[in-house]
Amino acid sequence: MRIKILTKNPIDDKNILNANHFSIVDKNETHLLINCSDNMIIGKNNSEMKPINPREVLFVESYGNDVFCQTINQKYKINSRLYEYEEKYRDLGFIQINKSYVLNINYITTIYPLLNMRYIVRLTNDEELIVTRTYLKSFKERIKGGTHGIL
Repeated sequence: MRIKILTKNPIDDKNILNANHFSIVDKNETHLLINCSDNMIIGKNNSEMKPINPREVLFVESYGNDVFCQTINQKYKINSRLYEYEEKYRDLGFIQINKSYVLNINYITTIYPLLNMRYIVRLTNDEELIVTRTYLKSFKERIKGGTHGIL
């Protein structure tokens, strides 16, 4: 994947990109064209852009028109739709658990049943998410079929 970045200070931006494992393709003064591996996600946090390994993502959240991915330490805005993320990274353990969240089942520590056929999922960072009735059947099948035979 190639991304064109408009920049006012190409020297400083080049150093930041190199430090974050991007490779510079074009060193034009008005923009930097960079390569990023297809298996990495480009995340933005304030003015910082960072490649993110999908295996390090705990969950992806849709909020309004924006989509964010949560790693252990940071939350990043990404340019992807929720359903696209789930489809692309399904083999890494991602599954949709409600209308707004796609969860990486590899970061589940505990699952609690609630009333009305819902569950609370606690993650390694102590965040809790709700699995709604609509997604419960596929969630249970995925958990039972994976390394987490806990339901």
